[in-house]
Amino acid sequence: MVQLKVYPFEGAPADQCVFLDLYETQPIKLTLSIEDITSADATSVFSRTFKVPATRDNNEFFENAWELDSIDFDITIKKPAQILVDGAEFKQGHVRLQKIFTNQDQDKTDYELLFLGETRDF
Repeated sequence: MVQLKVYPFEGAPADQCVFLDLYETQPIKLTLSIEDITSADATSVFSRTFKVPATRDNNEFFENAWELDSIDFDITIKKPAQILVDGAEFKQGHVRLQKIFTNQDQDKTDYELLFLGETRDF
């Protein structure tokens, strides 16, 4: 089982983490970039965009960014995140909100996210 663990700010204590609700049918697909063929260590990691539902927990974390009159959320902010696989940490990085999709017919809202892994310093 894949989980996305996010924090409200850099250096936040573990008790302030939030597990975002994910769609089971839309997995997080990562791209790993390897610079040296003698070492399989990834030098950069990023995901394709993926959607998460606008559930109660997700709305609280994103501070209801989908509300048109909401001014609390800055779309340029990256939040610290970890991808867990079966409870074990797989990758650390940041998550960034890209877009918000609203389907009026189905009364459904989704957040489109991008995961950016930690990269090597220049």
